[in-house]
Amino acid sequence: MARFISECLIPVTPPITNKRYPQLYRTHNRFKNKNFLAPEWSNFETMARVVGDRPADHMLMRPDRKHPLGPDNWGWKRIHYIKDKSLNKSEIWFRQNLRLRYNMGYAEYRKLFKAQKGRCAICKQPQTEIFGKTGEIKRLCVDHCHKTNRVRGLLCSHCNRALGKMQDSKELLQAAIDYLNKYDYTVDT
Repeated sequence: MARFISECLIPVTPPITNKRYPQLYRTHNRFKNKNFLAPEWSNFETMARVVGDRPADHMLMRPDRKHPLGPDNWGWKRIHYIKDKSLNKSEIWFRQNLRLRYNMGYAEYRKLFKAQKGRCAICKQPQTEIFGKTGEIKRLCVDHCHKTNRVRGLLCSHCNRALGKMQDSKELLQAAIDYLNKYDYTVDT
């Protein structure tokens, strides 16, 4: 979009401001504050010129999560909005998060939940962890492979954190098992 000054016909592009791209400006600041922004895009105008207007129902994302958002690592991802008025905000967020993070619908989550009989795939116990603010029991966590992003199953919060702390490494988990076996002090009765 160019404007022309008087009769000189010199094209003047309007300045890119946060008022023209408010959502993009917020995204820019969020990534910048978390140090997920490439140095080439530290200036908002530079980023806005490359990215342009946000398509409807899309959000800016990093295809390669190991590298910062930048000229070689950005794209638009479609957001699947849920328009069911009977759901509360946390339920809507949960369902959108399933779709965005795991490409999984709520029906698929319920099917997996029923297949596991509402229990953790590792310890076979139901979820017991409670939300601090609401006092409600948390849902089972979706466990997925971080390399392929394929869903493996549903885990309780404790098992999910344990796998995360062990970096999904079979070698580390086996070393932990060997360690526990080495120091297995059984009490004689």
